Amino acid sequence: MADLNIKLNVGRMVAVEHYTGKSLNQIIRDTESDAGMSLAVLRGMLAAGTQPAALSMMGVSIGWEEERRADALLTEHGIAACASAVGSALAAFLRTIETRAA
Repeated sequence: MADLNIKLNVGRMVAVEHYTGKSLNQIIRDTESDAGMSLAVLRGMLAAGTQPAALSMMGVSIGWEEERRADALLTEHGIAACASAVGSALAAFLRTIETRAA
């Protein structure tokens, strides 16, 4: 079973913005929606958030390899578990940028 170890940072969130065509504010609203986050946002955050650290230092982009990895995680763990892991990772990221801004 592949690990749901999701790490988000500014570069990874920019990649999600490009992938989904949504701003960070829109992504946050999407994740907080009563209907649940869209599959595009979920897939994008899984793809960017699980990219190996060495690769993410060269710049994060979401291509077919990252999509395939995200799809495999969704298939293996299910939407609910993936959404929960992404939500936790997003909350940790937002706390980090909030702390640095203070």
